[in-house]
Amino acid sequence: MNESDYNLGLFATPFCHRKIKNWKEKKAQLLKLKVEKHVKHVKEENIITDFPFSNEHNYSQKIEEILKEELNSIYMCLGIKDYFIKNSWIEVANKNMDHQVHNHGAIGLSAIVYLDYNPKYHSPTGFISPTNLFDTGSSSLYFPDNIDDGSLVVFPSVINHFSKRNDSDIPRTILSFNIDPPLVT
Repeated sequence: MNESDYNLGLFATPFCHRKIKNWKEKKAQLLKLKVEKHVKHVKEENIITDFPFSNEHNYSQKIEEILKEELNSIYMCLGIKDYFIKNSWIEVANKNMDHQVHNHGAIGLSAIVYLDYNPKYHSPTGFISPTNLFDTGSSSLYFPDNIDDGSLVVFPSVINHFSKRNDSDIPRTILSFNIDPPLVT
């Protein structure tokens, strides 16, 4: 190599995992949103979600208040300022339900809070590498470690992800939300 040659990991993909502190208390607060949000629900693809109706309610401020400490920690780690929760929804996967590969758009971050999750019965969300140019095998998939009830993960919205089929009789419930930058004027 000469002095003008270099190797660089061009764009790093941030992925943050936090265990939510005071989980029992915060879970109760988040589950109150679930009760309110599931007044209307639909079966979308192969999951139960209130996503089509999530814009009818604004839970962003409540979620930001409940998860303030964890979100601030993630924002500091990533050097992020002035982001806001754009929308949120609940997903429930009963037995034999899954959520097929999808992403949440090209801008911002997305988050998952595992509300009712037991690693003995459930699999964490799977993420597909955006740069799997040379490998089509299992290394192009990522299943985060140490996911449990009360885990919060944040990742770029553009990353394709999915949930495996729930083979248990125990429902898997998550709260998901998108974190967008402020509009540029």
